[in-house]
Parts: sequence; C-alpha cells; structure tokens
Amino acid sequence: MRGHRIVFMVISFVIFFSATPSFSSDACSHIDLPAISRIVNGDQINPFFKQLFSSETSIVSRKPINDLKMCEVILKMQQGGQYVSCYAGSGYVLLGRVFKDGQSLSDITISDLKKSAFTSVKPKLDDLAVFTYTPKGKPIGTVYMITDPLCPFCHRAESGIMSLASEFNVELKVLLYGVHGVNGDKRAIQTVCNGLTLEDYIKGDWKKKNIDEAQCEKGKFLIEKTKTVVSQLGLGGVPMFYLNDGTSVTGANMPALKEILTKLQTNK
Repeated sequence: MRGHRIVFMVISFVIFFSATPSFSSDACSHIDLPAISRIVNGDQINPFFKQLFSSETSIVSRKPINDLKMCEVILKMQQGGQYVSCYAGSGYVLLGRVFKDGQSLSDITISDLKKSAFTSVKPKLDDLAVFTYTPKGKPIGTVYMITDPLCPFCHRAESGIMSLASEFNVELKVLLYGVHGVNGDKRAIQTVCNGLTLEDYIKGDWKKKNIDEAQCEKGKFLIEKTKTVVSQLGLGGVPMFYLNDGTSVTGANMPALKEILTKLQTNK
C-alpha cells in the first residue's frame, strides 16, 4: 500500500490452539471476546496480541463461515479504531485473512463496516474540512481526502488531486489528520491558523516557517475535533479517500481512485 501505515504490522497467518474444544456446532454461538482471550492469552504471547484481545477491543461483527465451520470475527481496536479479522472454531483462533473465489472474505466485511462508520460521521466531516475545492460546473459527487502534513505519500497524492477533481468533476474536501504525533498536529494547526489556500498548502513553502508559529486556538480546536471524529473510521493509513457512499481507497493509490471515479462518472 502506498501510504503511511498507522500501525506497522502485517499479520499473515497465526493460529492459537486450546487443548479443550469450547465452541458448539453453531460456529458463532459462543464466540465472544472473553472466550477468544482464554484461547489466545498465554505467558509467551506477543504484547500486540495481548492488546488486541484485551477489554479495550470490541467485537463489531460475527458471521458464520459454514464451509469452514468457523466464525468470522471482526475486532475494532480502541486505540486508532482499526479493524482486525480473526476466525474462531472449536478450540482455536486463526488471525489473518480467508480467501474464497479470489476475494478476501474479511476485507468484504470490513469494507461494509467502514462504509457504515463513514455514513455515521459524514455530516461532521463536511464541517471539519480545512479545504474545499469545487471544479466548474455541477459536481457529480464529493471526494473526502484525509491527509497528514508530514506524510510523504500524502504529498505525492496531493500534487495531482486538484487536477483529478477537475477531470472527473467532483468536489474535493480535505481534512487534516496527523499521524506523526505532536509535530503532525502542530503542522495541521499551523495550516488552519495561517488561512492557507489549497494551492498554497500543496506547494508547501509554508513549512519552512517554524513549526511553533501560528498555533491558534481555532486551529487547535478544529484539529482535535478532527482526530476525535476520524478515529471512528478505523483508518489503516493515510492518505485516505472516501466517496459519498463510503467507498474508500487507502494510500496514494491514484489509479484505484481514478477507477472508482470513472465508474461514478459513467453511472451519472
């Protein structure tokens, strides 16, 4: 993925076994976080897994996979709001992805969850956009771009985003969401307080100024509120793009965004 990962971990295939089967023939009937934790948590367990299966994580989806006699479980971590998939069966838990007919089953479920999360916060995103670019003519839709002032992949995407919006006649709303700690937040706040245009922001000359300049209360309030709202979306990284219906593209994957916009344009 061409983007800045919020959590730098790739989980490919991890299975945890329990000596005693603990689930019934109904794949999801007894699946909850305590039941999974009893299987997973042990003395030698990786700290990440301890956090993943802790009380700070919640189960947001459970779905029987009848072919495998397993329960697909989607977890949402409180810190960062990220989604993680696992598959539980009779006394074991598999952490990772299951593919069928060329598709990741968990990705389909997570995509639906992200769309639902987006729909719930969309009205707030309109108010939190630092920049809005509207091409000539009536836009056929809106693209929400969530970006970080210190993210190099974001800058790569930003360089052509206005041209892309004009090409496909979509309105562009840009939200600033720092994933680089205090410095990322300060640059985002500085952007708001300096009253930059989108063109000035993309050009980037403003970053030559001291990072502690222009840290106004308006900017602090907006960026803090943005962090609170955006954290509900479960981002996997930045930049992140959303369309009106919640369809999303993670990372500076401009070909994928163009493909989605082409379909949008064709259907209008």
